Amino acid sequence: MESEQKSAFISYSLDSLDHQQWVYDLYRDLRKRGVDATIDKLITQNRTVNLNSMMIQNIRDLDYTIIVLTEKYAQMADNLEGDVGFETIVSFEAIKQNPNKFIFIGRGQGESTKV
Repeated sequence: MESEQKSAFISYSLDSLDHQQWVYDLYRDLRKRGVDATIDKLITQNRTVNLNSMMIQNIRDLDYTIIVLTEKYAQMADNLEGDVGFETIVSFEAIKQNPNKFIFIGRGQGESTKV
């Protein structure tokens, strides 16, 4: 019996080139393992998109949203800044309705409470 392929949107902040590469490697690893993963960078490179609509669609329609937490991500989410701030607002209702849809990955050094 074949299992249905799961889909996931990866939400992250643009901390550094190293961090962005780590997220891209996560994306590739998930795809190798059969998850239909996507990241904003690949969507926006292929066509012109409304970023807000793209984030809403992916968070709403895909099976999972993977949030890569860092100190920068936490600061942007807390202050509702930029793309991360928008994704945070969009995620509030989705988390209340289906908390198991969200997967949080803490990535960083130092004090974990800052992440």
